[in-house]
Amino acid sequence: RSEVCVQGHPAGFAATGCCVAALKLFKQATERDPSFLDAHLAIVSTFARSIGVYASPREAVVRADAALKDGAAIDPNNVAVRVATAHHRFIATHDWAATEREYRAVMHDPALFRTIQYHPVSVFFVAIGKADEAVALVERALVIDPGNLESRLMLGNFLLQAGRLDDALRLYAAIGTEVPEDARPR
Repeated sequence: RSEVCVQGHPAGFAATGCCVAALKLFKQATERDPSFLDAHLAIVSTFARSIGVYASPREAVVRADAALKDGAAIDPNNVAVRVATAHHRFIATHDWAATEREYRAVMHDPALFRTIQYHPVSVFFVAIGKADEAVALVERALVIDPGNLESRLMLGNFLLQAGRLDDALRLYAAIGTEVPEDARPR
């Protein structure tokens, strides 16, 4: 089951934009094992990424919500399920206070850092003017996965938002040296 899910992981298809193939593999994974929570969450994520590209906004939201409901039925207290639920609720309701409460409820749970579910949480904190909290969250994640390029770039951006220009420039320079073909840190 995990082989199908790993093959379909959005990160593996990001360069080619092949969300349709990813969805097919994730659906195969859930058909083989309906209790495979990560595959249900991957469907949610893939539909969220496909809005306006491979699916109409309405279709993508309906399908993402259905996959999220399936995931929540498996484990409603799972941190990834809670973050995805809060994120989808926020998109629908724009309830900033409720979203902040839910994100704060999970932001210290170590399970948050086993996936990239801390990304929307940290972006939310920047959006509400709490860039220092976003920086702290991503720094904790990087202790677990120090080589995560996307998180390192996010950290640089959040450092800028927090007014820590020198720290951001040092981080961008280090990334530029380590990954010279990546133009983003420049």
